[in-house]
Amino acid sequence: MNENFTIRIYTECHNERFEEKIQFPVKHATEKAILLEFEMGSAWISKSFCSNTYQVDSRAESISILLKNLKDNMFDELIPVIKAGKGPTSNSHKFKFDVLQRINTNYNDPSHPEYERKTKTMTIGWFAITERNGNYFASRKVISKRLDNNVILPKVMQTYYELEARINMVAERLLAQKERLLAQKAKERAERNAILAKKREEEEAAKAEQTAKKIDELMSLALKTGIEAIAFCKKNFTEPEMQRKLKTSTFSWSQLPKVPFDAEELTLAKLELVAACVKISKSKIVKPEKILVGATVEWINWVGPTSRRRREENRCEDCVVKFYGAKRVITFPDGDELIKMAGENLKITGGVELAE
Repeated sequence: MNENFTIRIYTECHNERFEEKIQFPVKHATEKAILLEFEMGSAWISKSFCSNTYQVDSRAESISILLKNLKDNMFDELIPVIKAGKGPTSNSHKFKFDVLQRINTNYNDPSHPEYERKTKTMTIGWFAITERNGNYFASRKVISKRLDNNVILPKVMQTYYELEARINMVAERLLAQKERLLAQKAKERAERNAILAKKREEEEAAKAEQTAKKIDELMSLALKTGIEAIAFCKKNFTEPEMQRKLKTSTFSWSQLPKVPFDAEELTLAKLELVAACVKISKSKIVKPEKILVGATVEWINWVGPTSRRRREENRCEDCVVKFYGAKRVITFPDGDELIKMAGENLKITGGVELAE
């Protein structure tokens, strides 16, 4: 046969795969087992372990399972024998070897037979003997045919130990490659993290420096004109008007720092609000043409989709109404504001006009 039996050992790490193959020639195959050639001799391996593919795969991290299966499913073809005298002809010789003799011959428990080790002497033809480094080995197949049913040959595992050593060596080599890759990746990750940490530190330092500079500038502005600016805004604008100018619906007068300023209270957020008040105070103020106090306002809203719009009538008393050309800014008693244009959908009655 020209086929090989292959044991493929592998490991994986960071999407990389390391693997090695150990191969042995297949000398012979039966229905239940295959005979492999090793340096220490030949050995049988059960097909129930290796299947008909003649290949077994194992992760390097799990070779203990592979080795256990090999140990349970293989045995040497040759058994050690010792010369015990000449044979009847020059073509044979007497040899001693160990056997296992069954002792529970009553077969009360055939599934768990008991054996004891004994030494047996047999004349064996030289054709079935192999000499290696002054030691003699006999063919298991030849001897087994001449033993009775109560005697079996013990397992000889020299080839297994040879295979075990090779498998362990390959697995250690693959795991070492994996460890080197893990160490390399860990080093690269540590270097990247160090670069990122330094970059974040520099960015935070720059941000802190910019914040400190901004606080100094805003503090100087607030101390110079902040109090006057806050007073100006409170005099000329309502809270909803300030919300529109600051483009935020969450603004309230309580967010501004108390006057006179307490340096410890002047956070960046409060200083920014003061700066916004300063900017508003410097902008051109459009004064209303007139202001009505205590007016009654009635207005119509059209709601719903275009094809099915419905009329919604509204009314509110005790309102403040500011007139800016055709625009009317209506402040309700609760402080909410509404901007409407003059026309048939808006009616303003009553109220007292404030003097300039």
